[in-house]
Amino acid sequence: MAQAATKAQPAAYAGTLISAESYLTEPADLWQQALPAQWRDRGPQVTRGARGDQFEIDGVAPRPLGLPAPLTQLSRIGIDVGAGYEAGCYRQASQDRDGAARLAWQRAAGLAAEVLYPTLGLLVTTSPDAQLQQLCCRVYNDWLAAFCAADPKRLKGMALLPARAEMADIVAEIEHAAALGLAGVVLPARHAVTPYNMPAWDAAWAAMQAHRLVCAVHLGPEEGAALSPTGPGAGGILLSTGKYELNEFLQMIVWGAGAQRFPGLRFGLVGSGAGWLATQINLMDHWWSDHKGWMEPRLAHAPSHFWHQQGFATLRADTAGLATRQIIGTQNLLWGLGPDAATDALGSELNALPDTDAAAIASGNAARLFGIEI
Repeated sequence: MAQAATKAQPAAYAGTLISAESYLTEPADLWQQALPAQWRDRGPQVTRGARGDQFEIDGVAPRPLGLPAPLTQLSRIGIDVGAGYEAGCYRQASQDRDGAARLAWQRAAGLAAEVLYPTLGLLVTTSPDAQLQQLCCRVYNDWLAAFCAADPKRLKGMALLPARAEMADIVAEIEHAAALGLAGVVLPARHAVTPYNMPAWDAAWAAMQAHRLVCAVHLGPEEGAALSPTGPGAGGILLSTGKYELNEFLQMIVWGAGAQRFPGLRFGLVGSGAGWLATQINLMDHWWSDHKGWMEPRLAHAPSHFWHQQGFATLRADTAGLATRQIIGTQNLLWGLGPDAATDALGSELNALPDTDAAAIASGNAARLFGIEI
């Protein structure tokens, strides 16, 4: 009897790997230990709730840590998915106890370097209190800098910015991040008091440009919070459309001419993949071509020019993003491990690309953007 053929496993990608989107698990008591004493009862903490560990910060409903980010929004529209998920238990990963442990984990994982984003820290951006948010960002950024000091060439930390604070305080945190030697800064897709297309942000863009800090806008912990679908399919509608919230920032930084005024600013879209970008890039160019005569502020170039010169997007398993790379720009795509730290799908996707494209997405683009030697 003929033996059934064994399904071939995809070959691992053999080239250099830099994760441009990796996540640290902070100590659960980071803020309780480091915030000024008078702020600790209002500051971030991990507590135990009915559905396992949850994140709490003053002024915001407790957030279950066992649910993926967009699923936490479903209860707003009357959908309860909690029964389908085990109670979450937050623990700091062993590789995140200090920078040396992370470097050892990096070597074992076959990574040349990582760009590091927060886990609990992203939830700080939901705080309605500007001063509390500012203090929490400072605590995280100081902890992150100490973590990355083990090898700043391989551990590229992204500082949190208090987007609800006064612009002078946001700029002060940018200056602090630069002084700490961090690689860039993180802004939330939502929760900024001032919309990102407003000239008030010029002070922040100027500071980032002056210090050559990469600006990453993260999809954030409240993905889908701006949506309130009802009726049949409401859950799927919310989950699927929430991924496009980063498009709003892209439109604002380009049409608001922030990218034009600050050509040295490098901005990125993190957490939503890249497959959707091709349609938006083409659409923006269409409207600019047909209507640039009346649009204000005037853009000297098509919107795609500013994206290709200054923008980037991270992606993991993203067939659509790779298939449309000629429109998005191969040079604008950066591979990252993501929150699940999985490389399983990487080999089959990158090995299908021309060698030069695969090398650029897997490591070359991140190395150029973040100044990593490979």
